[in-house]
Formats: sequence, structure tokens, C-alpha cells
Amino acid sequence: MSQNSFTEEQTRHARRKAALLFLIAIVPLIAATVMYYTGLGMPGGTTNNGEFVEGREQVMDQGIRDPEGKPFRQHLLQENEDAKWWILVTAEDCGDSCKKWLDRTGSVHQLLHREWNRVRRGFISGDGSVPEDVDDRRLVLFSAPTTNPLAEYAAADAEATVFIVDPMGNLVLRYDQRHSGDDILEDMEHLLEVSPLG
Repeated sequence: MSQNSFTEEQTRHARRKAALLFLIAIVPLIAATVMYYTGLGMPGGTTNNGEFVEGREQVMDQGIRDPEGKPFRQHLLQENEDAKWWILVTAEDCGDSCKKWLDRTGSVHQLLHREWNRVRRGFISGDGSVPEDVDDRRLVLFSAPTTNPLAEYAAADAEATVFIVDPMGNLVLRYDQRHSGDDILEDMEHLLEVSPLG
């Protein structure tokens, strides 16, 4: 029985292949480690239009109540298996900017087309009322304590702020006068696409 014998050339070729396979396995690990610790090569921007709310604050126990006097948390996943995403408009006093946002968010809700039923739209005011001549179709009017409980999360100098709230009650994104209805629509479509909730 004869043994296989390799020429020097075949041995060198086999060693090159082994080294190449080792590099294919190890180089991505090294690159990932360098990216993780240095940030080198990481994407610099985000794809969302709104601003992330720092700390992912929750609106479950902020004293917000619906027209029936039920706390907002009863509309969230912890207490309601049919919980939805929320587009919440908030303002201390509902002036022109607030009215515009109420109308814009109404348009955004309609433009979600077949996904509109995964989203609810709300307005938080001190007395639970909405100004006249505002699109209040499918708008839930929430009342709040004497001061707006979400004011601390609003952008500085914003007359009105819009928040996207996930079905768990997390404040996800916020919008103010620097944004448009298209910004909210684009972000909302993306969130609904990537999330099974709602």
C-alpha cells in the first residue's frame, strides 16, 4: 500500500489556503472589535426625522386621563392587549402652532392608509378640550394636571410638541416647529414596518 506524497508546491498551496481561511474568519472579528471600541467606520447619522427622547421615559403614570377619567396606562400594553401606537400633541396653551399640529397629525393618521388602525391620535390639554375649527376626527382628548406632564420632555421654546409613544408607553420620538407632518409620517411608517406591536 503506497502513501500519498505531496510535492513542495502542493504543500505551499495547502498552507496558503489554510492561512486564507484563517484570515477570512479572523479579520471581521478584528474589524468589529476596532469599530466597537473606537467608533471608526460606524454610521454617523440616524434615519429618523424626529428627535429621540432621552432615557426612553414612560407616560404610564403621568396623571394623564382620557375623557372617561381612566388613566392613560389603560390604553397601553401592560393593561390592554389591543394597545396601539400613539401620536400625542401637547401644548400649554393651544395657539396657532398647536392647531397646525392637530391638523397635520390628523392628515398623517389618514395617510397611514391600511396601517391607520394601529395608531391612535391624542391631544393633552389642561381641561381636556380641543380648540374650535380643529380636525378632531378620531382624536382622543386627554386631560392632565394643572401643568403639562410632558413639558419636561419638550424641546426648548416649543409652543407645541408632538410625541410618538409606543404601545408600551415609551416616549420614542418628539417633533416641534422645526419638523413637518411629512417627518412624522415617514418615521411612523418606518416604526410600523419594523415593529410587530400595535
